[in-house]
Amino acid sequence: MKKKKRIERTLVRNLSLRANRFFQLLAQGKLTAADKVLENIKNEMKTTEWQRGYINSLEGMLLALRSKDRDVFIKKITPESIARLNKKFYQQSKDTLQADFDRGFFTAWNEYMQLLKNQPGSKENDED
Repeated sequence: MKKKKRIERTLVRNLSLRANRFFQLLAQGKLTAADKVLENIKNEMKTTEWQRGYINSLEGMLLALRSKDRDVFIKKITPESIARLNKKFYQQSKDTLQADFDRGFFTAWNEYMQLLKNQPGSKENDED
């Protein structure tokens, strides 16, 4: 049993590292590289509802950034809105009234906002 838990923790840690890399690539505009990381994430994840929501969110982020439409949500994120969005997505990801799929979806957005919040040049990071 301990070996199984250790393996699961290792998988979660690896997926977390890959997701963080995905978010970094998105923020840098390196969409082709982000797509490759996303494929690795999809190949490693199980297919729970939470994970399907998480992956759906990652796919949506990538598609939206590739879109020529300037009115998609992800392209309207400003340094001033990141902290507010981070808080909102965090609350949604922890809300037990949300379905597992939705909590996974909002967790991915929360993690992306966290990365943006901690980047040099972000409003919140500049105030520190």
